[in-house]
Amino acid sequence: MMLEPSKCREILPSWWQWHPPVGMFISLLAILGVLVPWFRGEASRREKAFWTFAMFLFVGLEIRTLYLDRSQHDREQALARCQQLESFTAIANGIQSSIDGSKTQFNTTMKTNQQYFDKTISRIVTVERSDFTHFGEVLSAQGKLLSEQDRLLSHQQEVAESLKEQLIPGSDPFPISYSCSGQLHSDDFVVFVGTSAYISNYFPHVILRVGADDVIEIVKTSPYLTPVLLMDVRSKDNRIIARLGMNNIVVNPNNMLQVIRSDDKSQLIIEDQEGNRVLDARFYNPHVFAITGTMYYKGEEIPLVPQFTNNCTHRDGPGADISR
Repeated sequence: MMLEPSKCREILPSWWQWHPPVGMFISLLAILGVLVPWFRGEASRREKAFWTFAMFLFVGLEIRTLYLDRSQHDREQALARCQQLESFTAIANGIQSSIDGSKTQFNTTMKTNQQYFDKTISRIVTVERSDFTHFGEVLSAQGKLLSEQDRLLSHQQEVAESLKEQLIPGSDPFPISYSCSGQLHSDDFVVFVGTSAYISNYFPHVILRVGADDVIEIVKTSPYLTPVLLMDVRSKDNRIIARLGMNNIVVNPNNMLQVIRSDDKSQLIIEDQEGNRVLDARFYNPHVFAITGTMYYKGEEIPLVPQFTNNCTHRDGPGADISR
């Protein structure tokens, strides 16, 4: 399948829109304000008028630089939003294509099964016309099979539709009040893991590290983008149940019982085939994230108990909240 050319175009500024970094002209004005009185001493009226004109000139150029820098920032953000939207659209189209292919294959299989079923019924009617009870049981079994297959297909479509996007932060307040809440800064990010709260403003935020492997982490590729949870959810036999990637969530339908997604897409719950809740992840808001469940990594059980306390830990720079 050929990729469509990107509709996102970067608007290059004209030569007259070039500007130095913000603050350059103010710095030059400050230097003149120090050097001119130091070296010139008493100045004539004409020279005073000249330096006054220079002052207003530098102030005007600095104001122009601020407006041009803001315009450049707006263009860059518009381009980034356009590219991100195209990426999400391409992923959604790919998932829809896979669903359509599965539906076509399912219809072909059902048509073949129906032909085989018709032949089987014909033989049964010819050989045992008097056995109407057995004939009814066969019809009932076939109907149940069709209903179950329709249900499974509908379930797979619903799961695929709900997992086109990653977790999205909600608008809920903090889940609890704790002793260090007054020490938070506007750019801090709080992660509740089991009974502990970890506070940091450093990304990527590694929640769980086993040896040298980052098992659970939250990344943020840009200050203006939403944080993204990256992890592999595994069963006891180390098989992957679900993979949370940069742009979507992929589940293994052969190794899980159900996936529950909240209406606002801020919470994700995954249960394994034994009915155990292996993951309960929730973005309360852009600054608060909580995760509970029972993780498995290379056969090792790592429980995340769903209980909050007033304990919290501040961490600056790289590192991991939990290391094994």
